[in-house]
Amino acid sequence: MKAMAGITLVLMLTLSLLLGCGDDNGPISSSTVGGTGYKVVLSASNSSVRSGGTVALTAVAYDQDGKVILVDDDGITFQANAGGVTFDSSAKMKITGGAATTVMKYEDTSSTDNPDFSQACLVSASYRGALTSIEIVLVAKAF
Repeated sequence: MKAMAGITLVLMLTLSLLLGCGDDNGPISSSTVGGTGYKVVLSASNSSVRSGGTVALTAVAYDQDGKVILVDDDGITFQANAGGVTFDSSAKMKITGGAATTVMKYEDTSSTDNPDFSQACLVSASYRGALTSIEIVLVAKAF
């Protein structure tokens, strides 16, 4: 009985270590909301970005019937609610091949005398009234 309890304990500890040692800084994606109308799903190549770094963003839009919109020159608008965040070329990107993509850049412009803290940034994508968002952690240069 003690041997079985010991084996069970070892298995539980091994499993918890394996599950706890994963990279929680990987890709993230928003979910779609129920209802009628257009929908957008936004995904990012990473859930955080250090000062001076970039994150690739991809947004996929769906029509009222749930079909992926393959091409639309009107495009998808990307936005962020934090300072120091910019998007390559334009915040509004055309949909081609079923997706709109952009690169989000983050630059911490604070001084060493008065450094900024790391912060959560809400990044959103919108298309014809549909809106979705994900949270990306902006890691300040002091960290």
